[in-house]
Amino acid sequence: MIDNSYLKYSVGTRKSSNHLAHFNSDIRMQIITTAQVFYGVFLLLVVSLEVTESRFLVKTLPGLLGDLPFTLETGYIGVGESDEVQLFYYLVESEGNPKDDPLMLWLTGGPGCSALSGLLYEIGPFTINYANSTLEKTMLQINPHSWTKAASIIFLDQPAGTGFSYAKTLEAYITNDTSSTMHTYQFLRKWLVDHPKFLKNPLYIGADSYTGLVTPMIVQKYITVMKLENGHKSTSKGTCLVIL
Repeated sequence: MIDNSYLKYSVGTRKSSNHLAHFNSDIRMQIITTAQVFYGVFLLLVVSLEVTESRFLVKTLPGLLGDLPFTLETGYIGVGESDEVQLFYYLVESEGNPKDDPLMLWLTGGPGCSALSGLLYEIGPFTINYANSTLEKTMLQINPHSWTKAASIIFLDQPAGTGFSYAKTLEAYITNDTSSTMHTYQFLRKWLVDHPKFLKNPLYIGADSYTGLVTPMIVQKYITVMKLENGHKSTSKGTCLVIL
């Protein structure tokens, strides 16, 4: 997020017009680059080679040479009373041992920041190759320090209106911490039903920025329901990881 106070200070004092020009140029470059990757991924989802129900298996990405060295799945899960909210996710399976490695649900902050932020700038398997990128073409590279080296991670666009997630009614776009907690919990339950191979993996829920305040509510909801449904034996083996 751009700090507007910094811009006002630079313009008001007229002490560093060249610095401000370079600053604005860098910001424009970052916005353009991110937008190119954003719509490149969108185009890829539309023409994806392998489709299973609402899931897409992504084999290649624009700006990245060769096939992906790991499994990347994207898709939608409907939540709410009548699935009026459709939450979009990216699943990157662990590059280690997906069968036994932990499963993490990662929630980017904001609220309202796309999960692409986590994929490209934080803990995800990709980074932008700035040295070889231009305004016309963005190049990607593999992040050697990605958390997906040791865990399978679900990057979730939430709440509705974030990234590729959307709502079927205008009313469903109205959200707060309580509804966001319920929708994320419902997403996790439904996602695990659709991906039963991860049911026995240690489960972690992580977040950054504002969503770190909501994450404990999601974990509490999940553990409470699991105890009720499983005779006080929660299937969650992990703990909540919050990064503020």
